[in-house]
Amino acid sequence: MSSLQEIERAIQQLPTADLQSLARWMEDYLQRALPQTANAPLTLRDEAGEWAQFSTTGLQGAFGESEPEYPLTLIKTPNPSYAGG
Repeated sequence: MSSLQEIERAIQQLPTADLQSLARWMEDYLQRALPQTANAPLTLRDEAGEWAQFSTTGLQGAFGESEPEYPLTLIKTPNPSYAGG
């Protein structure tokens, strides 16, 4: 197995939080090592932020201030596994 394959295998086994930290570190490292990437139009961190904003906006539209409260009496078949009640 080559060194790159070993690195890839190790990265695939990282927990999500560590993978996110590694991605930020790699982005910062590449911007220092390759100055021309500092002018790139969209970084990984920017893209993640844009997706988060997109998701938040969608949820706000779906569950906005004008969303009515639904009474529990509308539930036809309760889900016994639901932790919220």
